[in-house]
Amino acid sequence: MKEKLLKTNHYPVDIITFGEVLIDRITDDAHHEHSLVGGSPSNIAINMHQLGSRVLFVGAVGADQEGDLILNRFNDYGLSTHLINVVDSPTSIVSLTQSKATPDPSFLRGADYHIPFNEALLKAVRQTRIFHFSYWPLTRKPALDTLLKCLDEAEKSGAVIGFDPNIHEALDHQEMISLEALESLFRRLDFIKPSLDDAKRLWGDLSKEAIMDRFEAYGIPVIILSLGKDGIYISENKHRTLVPSKTKEVVDTTGAGDAFYSGFYTSLLHGNSTEKAWDDAQVVSALVLNVIGALAPLPHYQELTKGVL
Repeated sequence: MKEKLLKTNHYPVDIITFGEVLIDRITDDAHHEHSLVGGSPSNIAINMHQLGSRVLFVGAVGADQEGDLILNRFNDYGLSTHLINVVDSPTSIVSLTQSKATPDPSFLRGADYHIPFNEALLKAVRQTRIFHFSYWPLTRKPALDTLLKCLDEAEKSGAVIGFDPNIHEALDHQEMISLEALESLFRRLDFIKPSLDDAKRLWGDLSKEAIMDRFEAYGIPVIILSLGKDGIYISENKHRTLVPSKTKEVVDTTGAGDAFYSGFYTSLLHGNSTEKAWDDAQVVSALVLNVIGALAPLPHYQELTKGVL
C-alpha cells in the first residue's frame, strides 16, 4: 500500500469514503435518547478531516430534519457536502443502546442508497489517493451500480482501495451483490478490516487462523481482524501479528472501528509503516471509546505524533 500512496502523492484528495450516512439514535444507561450523526464512512470522513486529511464523502440523505442535521454537522466541521445527494426518501436511522460490547443495532433504511454516478463523482474518484467503502452500498441499487463504477475508476488511477465489511443480515436485499461477486471484489482490495462478527456472517464460526486463511486466499495485502477486547490480528503479505488492545476505559463502543480506520489511513498518508499505522489507529480508537456515539473531538495528527495524548 505504501508504494501506491507514494505514486499518488500529487493527487489533491487524500481519501474518498463512500457509503452510508445516517442518524444514530442511542439510548444511554439512564434511558436518555441521543440523536447523533453516524454511518461508518461518514464517521471516517469527519474523523480524518479533524486529523488533517483532505477528505470527500459520498452518500445520500433525506430532505428532512435528520438530513439537515447531517448537512449542518458537515458544514460545522468545514467538510464539503457537494457529493452528498439529497432525496425525497427519509434519512436512514440506526437505533442502538449504549454498550461496552459490540452494539446490537436495528435499521430503518431510507435515503442512504440513493447515490447516483455523475461527472463530479467521476472527477473526484480520479483524484483520490485512497478509496474506502462499506458493505451498505453493496446491498441496494443505485448505490451498488455507482460503487462498482467508482471502483473501476479508482483502480485505473492507482488509488489504494479499502473495504469495511460491516455485514449485517438486516441489510440484505434482493438487489444486493451476490456472494460470488463479493468474493471476486475481495481480490481488488488493498486493505480490509473485518470483525469476528463480520467473518461469522460470511462463513460461520471459524477460528482467527481460519478467517485469516480465507482472506489471505484472495491476495489482500493487508488484513486486520478485529478481536474486540483481545486486540487485533494482522496479516501483512501473509505475515501475521497479534496486537493486544491498548484501550483502558470504554464508555461506548459505537464508532470505535471507524476511528481505527481513520487513524490507520491517516498514518499511512503521512508515509508511515503499517506497524506505526496500526499503533496510531489504536490511539484514535481509544479516544472515541471514551464518549457516547461514534464521533469525538480529535486533534490534528501532528498532536498524536508529539505524544501529548
